Amino acid sequence: MGILRGRSLLTGFRCLLCRNELFSDEQGNCFCRICMADIGRVREELFFEAGQGLYHYVGPVRTLIHRYKFEGYRPIGPFMADAFASVIPMDIDATIMALPSGRRAKRRNGWGHMELILKRLAAKGYTVDPNCFGRRPGVAQKELSREDRYLNMRDRLYLRRGISPASYLLIDDVRTTGATLDAARELLLSAGAERVYCLCFAID
Repeated sequence: MGILRGRSLLTGFRCLLCRNELFSDEQGNCFCRICMADIGRVREELFFEAGQGLYHYVGPVRTLIHRYKFEGYRPIGPFMADAFASVIPMDIDATIMALPSGRRAKRRNGWGHMELILKRLAAKGYTVDPNCFGRRPGVAQKELSREDRYLNMRDRLYLRRGISPASYLLIDDVRTTGATLDAARELLLSAGAERVYCLCFAID
C-alpha cells in the first residue's frame, strides 16, 4: 500500500472516494470526474464526517510530522496547509478550527504547529477561527488508552467564547484513536454547532 491515500504502487493514482483509477487528464486531482460532479454531498457524508486523512502515518509522513512538531521545522507547516487546501473547497460553508498546541510544545518550538497551518489557510481565503479552543494542562495523550484519551481531552478542552449555530471543520495533524477529535466535536455540538466535520493530515 502506498503512503498517499488512494494511491496504488501497482496501478497508479486512484480516486480517494470510489477508488477507481484516474484517467491521465485527471492526474493530480484527488477525485475522479464522477465523484467531482457531486463533490459537495460526497465530501460532507463520506470524506469529512468520516474523519479521514490525507496520508497514512508511516514512513516519510511520520518523519515529516515528527520534524514539524518535535524538531520545530517550520517550512513543513505551509506544505501541510497546502495539502489540506487541496481537498477543502474554497466555498465550504464551514469555519475551520484546530485544537491548540499544548504549552510544552509551544515552549519547545516557540509557536503552535496547528496555529501556523490555520494562519496559512486564512491567507488563502478560508474562514478560520484560531482562538476558540482553550486547553488546560494535563497528561499527554500518548500515554493513555483510547477511553482515557477521550476523558482526558474532554476535561482539558474548553471554549473561550460562545459559537454561532453554524458548521465547523476540525483539522488535526494525526488521528490515532480519534478520541481527541471526538471530544472536540462533542464540545462544539453541545455549544450549538449545527455540524462538525473532521479532517486529518495523517491517520495512524
